Amino acid sequence: MTKEERFLRLEFRGERFTDGLFPVSALPEIQRITEAIQKTAFRESPKQEVAEIDPVLSFTKGCVVVEASAPPATNETHTALLRRSGADVAKQLGSFNRGNFEGIDKTAEIGKAIIDICGSLDPDDEITLISADETISITGKQHTEAKRAYDRGDDFRLEPSGESGPRSKRQQKLVGQFTELDAGEKSFKFKEISKDIVYQGYYGNPDDMPKIKESLNSPDKAEVVRITCDMRIRKNWKQWHISGIQDISPFHIEPDSVGASRIIQIASLGRNWNDGDEPAISDVAIDVALKLLEGIAEKSLPVPGIFPTEEGGISLEWADAEQVVSVEIDSDLDANAGTGFNLFSLPQGKFTSTDEDTGNLKEAQRFIEENVAVFQTLRSES
Repeated sequence: MTKEERFLRLEFRGERFTDGLFPVSALPEIQRITEAIQKTAFRESPKQEVAEIDPVLSFTKGCVVVEASAPPATNETHTALLRRSGADVAKQLGSFNRGNFEGIDKTAEIGKAIIDICGSLDPDDEITLISADETISITGKQHTEAKRAYDRGDDFRLEPSGESGPRSKRQQKLVGQFTELDAGEKSFKFKEISKDIVYQGYYGNPDDMPKIKESLNSPDKAEVVRITCDMRIRKNWKQWHISGIQDISPFHIEPDSVGASRIIQIASLGRNWNDGDEPAISDVAIDVALKLLEGIAEKSLPVPGIFPTEEGGISLEWADAEQVVSVEIDSDLDANAGTGFNLFSLPQGKFTSTDEDTGNLKEAQRFIEENVAVFQTLRSES
């Protein structure tokens, strides 16, 4: 395969990509980008068979490089078509992240793909797309802000257009801080950390007021809490507000700790977060994940990909092209039944994996230390 056949270069940078590691959570980005390119190419030339894209990974210090290529058997027409489509996708993604949403239709396959690209990046992660005609660099934080602005635009259009749409959300999860309380008006303000949005809220249950007051007057000066709440769009408003609170629970997390931003994002997922009937992520799973991440940081082990599970738990995963290690945390641990953690490992050079369950936190910690330490050693030796 010649160098000229490679039509798009992706460069991943960030703490998770050091030491030649490529976390599982970043794999969807390659898939989304390649699919968007192929869909763009197929739309431009629907009568031609569009070749599959062959992503080739390489590792440099502090950076993971993916070079998207056309297979050797592809003719020049297809290669040129994919090259041009790669530049189009990079250009659209750059426009989206600069707040230019014109021409991006979320209901269309390509539009949805453009909006989703970079959705798995942590705030400080950066991806650079280098094509023949365009070079775009985007951080996870920039993309989150762009996505929020795009979604907020959808919310704004609910009122003036008169279109039917969701006007209420039940049992949402928000992680943040109460910043104000007006007992006379039965109102408060709540700042959500992951999106940096301040919501106006109202409470109807008198028991909520002392809980909010306690949070505001905590020794931590408005402690971070996780609330379960309902949200609505009021008739004359153009934004969401909190219409009622079901639960307020402390959320003990250090903002600069390993995986903190990702855990906060996952903790903010309400019910039906994946357009199904998924429960919100349980407090137990979040608490245990934070304990495991604390141990990972103390041992200076590689940071895992952190994912929600459709059962309300959390999965920690380490993977590259040769080996996989994962710990899945159930939503409800049961030490007596010996369940709660699913420990999976596929070692380098092996064709047989190990898969076992335990309800013991220390066993899960020991499994991570033994398997991920080997994982790290093999990566450094290569």
